[in-house]
Amino acid sequence: MLCSVGLNLTQIILALHHIPNLFIGHIYTLFEFVLIAFIYKSTLSKFIPNIAFPLILVVFILFSLLNAFFIQGLHANNSYQRTVEGLLVILFVLLYFYNTAKELKVKRIEQEPMFWFSVGALLYFSGALFIFIFSNYLLYYSKNLGVTFWAAHAVFLIIFYISAAIALWIKPKK
Repeated sequence: MLCSVGLNLTQIILALHHIPNLFIGHIYTLFEFVLIAFIYKSTLSKFIPNIAFPLILVVFILFSLLNAFFIQGLHANNSYQRTVEGLLVILFVLLYFYNTAKELKVKRIEQEPMFWFSVGALLYFSGALFIFIFSNYLLYYSKNLGVTFWAAHAVFLIIFYISAAIALWIKPKK
C-alpha cells in the first residue's frame, strides 16, 4: 500500500507540472502483480506445481516489457497489461477459494487473513477489469464517461485497500 501511495503521489506531482506520468502505471502494475503472485504462491503452493508461478511471472514480465516498449508504449495507458494482470489475479483468487473449500481445514473463514485479501482482490479486479479493458476507448470517445468509470475504479480500489488492511489486522492462525 505504501508503494501505491508513493507512486500515486509521484503521478500527481508529475501531472501538476505537466510532465507525462503514464509510464508509472507500467511500473506499478508490474510490481503489484509480482507482489500479489508471491502472496498467492505461498497460499497455493500445495495446489499448483512449483514451476507454475515462476513461469507465470516470467511470461507476465516479458509481456509487460513488450507492451511498454512495443505495443502500447510507455506514454500510453497500460490497459492491456492491467487487463492481463486482472485476469491472472482473479484466477489466483478463484483457485484460493476452490482450494479452501476443497480442503475444508478452515473453521472460521472470516478470521483468515487470506480470505479478506482475496475478497478485496476479487471485488477490485473483477470490478475494475472492464474499466481496464475499455479505458482507452472511454477516455478517447467520452471523457466524462471515462472520468466516471475511473471514479468507480477508485471505489473498487478503496474496497481492496480496506480488505487488505483487515487482512493485515487479523492475527493469522498458526
